[in-house]
Amino acid sequence: MNGSTNAISTATLLALTGMKSARELQKTIEKERSCGIPILTKPGFHGGYFLPDEDPVIAAQECRAFIHYMRAKGLGCLHGMKPARKLLLQLERYLSGQEELPDFRSDKVEAEGKRWPQEDFSGSN
Repeated sequence: MNGSTNAISTATLLALTGMKSARELQKTIEKERSCGIPILTKPGFHGGYFLPDEDPVIAAQECRAFIHYMRAKGLGCLHGMKPARKLLLQLERYLSGQEELPDFRSDKVEAEGKRWPQEDFSGSN
């Protein structure tokens, strides 16, 4: 049974396959995808993994939705790397003697001109 309406959750796939972790399952799915198997993902509460629907119109919609989801997820990861890449360049310049050591302690880092909000997690509010 193909199609997003038949998506199988990670928990169900773990139980069916006997795999021990979601990460192990993800690695297996990545391997299958790299071999050309179009295993799609539907995010959300009723989401899971599935093969495209047998109806070409629905399959095309599912593929578009999957590509959109994966692109957004990938772009989010790329944007998340920006601060680390910036710091790495500064540290490499420091290590080569081209620049002073950047202050990258969490209480001093500024993001786009605004300090990261410092919250009190001690429970003494």
